[in-house]
Amino acid sequence: MLIELHAKSDIGRVRRGNEDNFLLLDLTASKTWSGSDGPEGPEEMNKFPLGEQGLVLVVSDGMGGALAGDVASRMAIEAVRDVLMGKHVDGPGCEPDASLVDCLKHATIQANRNIHYKSLEDSRCSGMGATLTGAAIKDDKLDLVQVGDSRAYVMRGEQIRLATKDQSLVQQLVDVARLAKKKLRPTCFAM
Repeated sequence: MLIELHAKSDIGRVRRGNEDNFLLLDLTASKTWSGSDGPEGPEEMNKFPLGEQGLVLVVSDGMGGALAGDVASRMAIEAVRDVLMGKHVDGPGCEPDASLVDCLKHATIQANRNIHYKSLEDSRCSGMGATLTGAAIKDDKLDLVQVGDSRAYVMRGEQIRLATKDQSLVQQLVDVARLAKKKLRPTCFAM
């Protein structure tokens, strides 16, 4: 499989600062590129064959209303990178025989811990948080991990399909409305 990567982050029209971050991690070549590294990634990460160890792609969005959202999204990306690259110092790394998606889940949990502890230790970061959506690609498999409302889409040919479901209050309200609609639908009998 040949991988072609493009990543871009934009501040948008509402916020003063960009709280988005991303990570492209080629585990076979041990190469990484994150939004913190700058707008242009290493040329060798633009197009390359998928290696035996796989590829991890992560998007993290700092919570807009919270303090230090940019710090939280950067910490999320760094924790995932460090755990998957075996450079994690704050806890156990990934089990040697674990699947790539299990390692990504473990790294996501560690990112949450890191962000939570930082928000408790540093009053400037109190209440900070971040979403995280990650893709683990290995062999012919794509697995997704998601926390929050950063979405993952799968594109094949001319089709694009939402592959995740937001974990947000808005999505919960949509879900409740769907359930209420079904309950209120009149029952019809045909004779």
